[in-house]
Amino acid sequence: MKKRLQTAEELSMFETVMENNPLDSQREIVEKLGIPRSTLRHWLKRKNAIDAAPEVIEFFESPVGTAFLHRLVPSSVRTGIQIILGITLGVSVDRSLLTLGVKIMPMAILSTIVLLTVAVCMAFIANKIGLVDFGTALFGFSPGGMTGMAILAQSENHNGSVVAFFHLVRIFTLFLVIPLLVKVVVYLQHKGIL
Repeated sequence: MKKRLQTAEELSMFETVMENNPLDSQREIVEKLGIPRSTLRHWLKRKNAIDAAPEVIEFFESPVGTAFLHRLVPSSVRTGIQIILGITLGVSVDRSLLTLGVKIMPMAILSTIVLLTVAVCMAFIANKIGLVDFGTALFGFSPGGMTGMAILAQSENHNGSVVAFFHLVRIFTLFLVIPLLVKVVVYLQHKGIL
């Protein structure tokens, strides 16, 4: 709730400043407010894409409207949905996975730590050179499914389209690189180098 409420407040503040300073450019205003332009464009695009009366859009995009929406779906319902999903996934696990899981767990944890460290570093660099805001970049560089990460990014008020694009490039790159990498490793093993 805090993230969406914060977004609504920042968007409202931007619109107020823009209205009171019509001679200032959008770039100048977002620099003053510390809002990345790509994030602002995403917020405005989302707001303009809602198919409803302008008064309704204005209400639900305001801090008061956002708080109202969060009261409609209480956190207990959101928690319940997560528990149901967890149970559904848990029921699908059989004993053979548990014994294999114990053997694989250290490498899985290590690879997760390495991947997340790389993702955070890449997101930091992308943010510093001004490509996208840090949150969008982190969702884009994080390991995970394109659809899931784009939806998560969208729900946290980041640019889901950019996240999906990052993942699409990553997937195509993997499709090209992995077969070549496997051939190189097999060749090196055949030669006795590995």
